[in-house]
Amino acid sequence: RFFEYTIFRHQALAEFDFVWRLDADIETRLDIPCDVFDIMVRSHAVFGYYYYSDFDHHNCGVFEGRDAAFRYAKERNFEPNHLEIMPPQSAYMGFWGVFDMRFWKSAPLLDFGDYIDELALAYTNRLGEQVFYALATSLFVSPQALHQYAGVGCDSTPLS
Repeated sequence: RFFEYTIFRHQALAEFDFVWRLDADIETRLDIPCDVFDIMVRSHAVFGYYYYSDFDHHNCGVFEGRDAAFRYAKERNFEPNHLEIMPPQSAYMGFWGVFDMRFWKSAPLLDFGDYIDELALAYTNRLGEQVFYALATSLFVSPQALHQYAGVGCDSTPLS
């Protein structure tokens, strides 16, 4: 729940334009060959991710979250930007995320976070941050506002 939306309200991050979140168990096998923040600025991206998954995983709240996102848009009388073209079981892998905090702290995004929180999908359907990021961006921005960082040798491996 914290990494889904509470993080964007945390006072410790209030002064930052961008936040780069890495899981504690991420392993970088190569040097990061770029300035991840500069890429976000130059590409006008609101979310940068390492890996997008179209997976068949029924216990991560993907279907319930998608239904909730469609209801949210309908109740507020707007068309989701690209939710309809995303596979129903899609998510961004949460171990790497670069966030433009102007978008993630915006009123519409925070309102959507409150909506998902009130449904308690993080508890009842194990909806995680990976699914939340996919749903939030697909509601409010075009696919061009997303940036994939590929080929930097990352892997999310179990701690030993």
